[in-house]
Amino acid sequence: MADPHDDGLNFDAIVAACRGLALAHDVRLVAIAGDPSSRGAVADRLADALPVTALVRTLESSPEADTLGDEVVRLVADHVARATVDVLREFRFLLMNGLAAQGAEATLVALASGAAGRLIVHDAPEDPRRAFWASDPRAVSIEQTGAMSSGRLVDVAIRSALLQQMEVRIVPSTGDTGPAENIGFLFVDPPSSSHAISDAG
Repeated sequence: MADPHDDGLNFDAIVAACRGLALAHDVRLVAIAGDPSSRGAVADRLADALPVTALVRTLESSPEADTLGDEVVRLVADHVARATVDVLREFRFLLMNGLAAQGAEATLVALASGAAGRLIVHDAPEDPRRAFWASDPRAVSIEQTGAMSSGRLVDVAIRSALLQQMEVRIVPSTGDTGPAENIGFLFVDPPSSSHAISDAG
């Protein structure tokens, strides 16, 4: 969060600092609080300078206001909700075109294939499902093969995806709008026919 009313910084310095942080840390949301006469100008410059994946928003509260924290929380919650809707919409489109997998077994098969992609999963603490894994992040399976360890299905899938440097999106349990069995995989590159499978048809 930047305060454009800080006399020690000019607009160019704020933009340069925020752009550096956004590129270094894959920032998805930038919130600007400060003097109303300048925060809009800073927001416009940042929107042009930052990657398209970074959303720039201004806050009505001043940096010293007690309501600032609540406003930031609402802004982040709204951003996450919109991003979740977008990824679920993309998942449904890709699934229709054979570019996604859904269900526990199909998702682990996709992770085991080493194909580039993104994992989407609902993580319910009470979910009892188990899966098997080994040191190789691609060694994941519903059935135990050789010297594999057992773990929560969700944990096994997330571990595999992260160690393969894939994006992981945690989504709410969304019924028909989300993946079957609350877990799925979106392929970045068109998969072979052996990848495009689904536990739920």
